[in-house]
Amino acid sequence: MKAVLVMEMPDKCLNCPLHQYIDTEEGEHDAFVFCSAEHWREPITHQPVENLEERPDWCPLRLLPQKEKVNADSEGEFKTIDDAWTQGFNACLDEITGDCGDACRLRY
Repeated sequence: MKAVLVMEMPDKCLNCPLHQYIDTEEGEHDAFVFCSAEHWREPITHQPVENLEERPDWCPLRLLPQKEKVNADSEGEFKTIDDAWTQGFNACLDEITGDCGDACRLRY
């Protein structure tokens, strides 16, 4: 079973709510930072965050794909079956992001 967490993509680890500080036994100034999201991917590597001012290559967060253009005529009829699939793809993105109201619900 899979789940999706929708949040704004941080530009660096410092702005990410998923980074965590761990104090070592030596004292509070001798702490290291790790990504709590990284611990749910396989294989778990437990990589510390070296630089909070950037987003590392191994960051498990992924951007959602962009909506695709739908070709429909003035009455809303699709020109091809691919346009119907694209409309469904865009509706799924709207549901995931919460950017839809009743207007984007699939009509049967």
